[in-house]
Amino acid sequence: MKIAVFAALLSVASAMAQQYLLPIGSNVNNRQSEVSIVISALDTWARLEDTFSFYPYMGDFEDVIKNRVKVLAERYVPPLGFEQGEFALNVQATPGPYSQNIFRLQQSDGKWAVPPEVLDVKLQYGEVTLNLTGVTKVELRVRGNGREERFSSDGSSPGSACFIQTVDRELGQGLVILAKEYVNPQYREEWITEGEVVLWENGLFAEFNIIDGFFSSASANLPKLLESIRAPETQSQQSQSPVLVVSSPKIARITRIGSITEITVSVEATSVANIEFSGTLNGNWYSIPKYLQPLNLQTGSTKFTHTTEAPASFYRVRLAESQKQ
Repeated sequence: MKIAVFAALLSVASAMAQQYLLPIGSNVNNRQSEVSIVISALDTWARLEDTFSFYPYMGDFEDVIKNRVKVLAERYVPPLGFEQGEFALNVQATPGPYSQNIFRLQQSDGKWAVPPEVLDVKLQYGEVTLNLTGVTKVELRVRGNGREERFSSDGSSPGSACFIQTVDRELGQGLVILAKEYVNPQYREEWITEGEVVLWENGLFAEFNIIDGFFSSASANLPKLLESIRAPETQSQQSQSPVLVVSSPKIARITRIGSITEITVSVEATSVANIEFSGTLNGNWYSIPKYLQPLNLQTGSTKFTHTTEAPASFYRVRLAESQKQ
């Protein structure tokens, strides 16, 4: 009977461990983020952009980034006359890592192409920032090779609070900031083999494994903050039916010759939208005179033109009201 009860307790503990997760350690990318990938010519304003929402069920984050960069690079056509200039590849995940690479195109099969080494994106990581309200103190404990270090946001532990990155001011703003040197395996010192992040909510606490971010223990009464850090669904937890993630139509390229601006719109799924322009980013937006009515956009790339004497204009694609959810 005691063995059965012990096994049941282990089962409950295991289920709870998988139910809550901090995006740290080996799971540092295991959370939703908004990603922007841009290839641009530094000497012009011509650019090709891919923006999308990343979800853990889509697979390994870094693999997804590299695949999207490769697809974008295959679609990129440098502006005429600037093929031998400098180009930039910028990747930004919010929240998450980033990458910037300045490069020159190379000839491949008679075409200008992004070099293979640029496609092998190397992401750089900063501190892990979590939006969590109600956290009153953060503790960080790391151990290994007979060594132990302890830090706390209120300075009550021997180690300096500077190493934990979070102080009372950030906690008051609903931010928990964890230093990459402890919670990201890419930057963590080799001597650290185990440890915990402890989040306090007044007298209640929740503890997480620093190596993989999984929940490990908590006070008898669970803190409310746990509801904000439920583990996301992974690919294996999704139904077997394929999941299609479709982005809204977007501007892939803008070029201008004289008074004529050419706008290339990329569409992943048939949609109805307006193409609009403005003299400033914060100004009023107007439909391009040639396209006053909503346009039926088909899958693929379509070019539109706008004739204007204005020295500069901004453009956007806006889904028609009937298309919005």
